Amino acid sequence: MKSLVFTAFVFFFSISQAQKTADQYISEGVAKANKGDYVGAINDYSKAIEVDPKNTRAYFIRGWTKLNTYNYHGALDDFTIVVKLTPKDASAFYNLGVCKEKLYDYKGAVKAHSSAIKLDSNNKYYYFNRGICYQQLKEHKKAIVDFSKSLLHNPANYEAFYFRANSKIQQNDFAGAIEDYTKAVNQNPSYLEGYYGRGYLKYILKEDKEAIADISKAISLNATTAESYFCRGNAKNFLGDGQGACKDWNQALSWGKLEAKELIKKYCN
Repeated sequence: MKSLVFTAFVFFFSISQAQKTADQYISEGVAKANKGDYVGAINDYSKAIEVDPKNTRAYFIRGWTKLNTYNYHGALDDFTIVVKLTPKDASAFYNLGVCKEKLYDYKGAVKAHSSAIKLDSNNKYYYFNRGICYQQLKEHKKAIVDFSKSLLHNPANYEAFYFRANSKIQQNDFAGAIEDYTKAVNQNPSYLEGYYGRGYLKYILKEDKEAIADISKAISLNATTAESYFCRGNAKNFLGDGQGACKDWNQALSWGKLEAKELIKKYCN
C-alpha cells in the first residue's frame, strides 16, 4: 500500500512540475527569438495562450514576432485580439495599423492609427505612419499635417521631411518640397532618396546643374535606377554635355528604360 501511495505521489509531482505557466512559455519564447528561432518562439507563445487564453502579453509578442517575420495576416489576427482585450493600449492600435498598412488596407490603418493618437497624442510614430497612409490615399493635405506633427515631436526625422516633400509636390508647393528635401539630406547626408527627390524635382523645374549634382550624388549612394540615369542624361544634354548624356542614356537603357533608345538614336550615333 505504501508503495502505491508513494508511486501516485511521484506521478502527481512529476505532472505538476511539467505544467508550465504562461509566463514561463513566454520567457522561453523570448529566449528562442533572441537566438533567431522565430518558429520556436511563436510555438511557445501559442502554448502560453493555450494555458492562459486571455494573456495579452502572449498575443502582443506573438503578433509582433509574426509582423517582423512577414506573417502579416497572422499578426493582424493577434493584434485584433489585443485591442479587444486592452482597448486603452495605444501601442496595440498602432501595431494593428502597421499590420493593415502591410496588407494595403490604408483606410483601416488610418482608423487604427487615429485610435492610437487619441490614446497618446504625443507619439511621433503614430503621426508619421498615419501620414504615410494618408499619402497612399492621396489625401496630401492631411498627410502634410501629420508629417508636420511628427516633426514637432522629432525634428531629426529626415524621413518625415522627405515624405512631406512628396506630398507638397502634389500640392504644387515646389519651393516647400525642395526645402524639405534639403532638410532631409542635411539631417542624413547619406539619404539617397532625399538627393534623388530633390534632383528629380529640379530636373522637372529645368534647374539642370543642380539636378545633375543631386542625381549624381544619389547614384553615388547606390540609387542606380534607370530613371536616375535617364534624367541625369537629359539634364546633361540640355547643358551641352552630349558625351555624358549618351553614357547615362546607355546606362538607363541597360537598366530597362526603353525611352532612352530613341534619344541614343537621335543624339549619340
